[in-house]
Amino acid sequence: TYRTMKTITVTVSPKGEVEIEGSGFKGQACDKAMSEIEQALGITKARKNKGEYYQKDVTRCATH
Repeated sequence: TYRTMKTITVTVSPKGEVEIEGSGFKGQACDKAMSEIEQALGITKARKNKGEYYQKDVTRCATH
């Protein structure tokens, strides 16, 4: 059985904005993984679930 590697990438812009991108997650597993990071960073300005969120592999971005 082939398993997709789950990754979370955190990018900080020169302005201090943080973007979190998760990939390899399925549905609410992505929400759970991201929620702890989002809570640690504070207020979430925007959340965007990409098309993959509703398929097998999930990618999601959040900007803080």
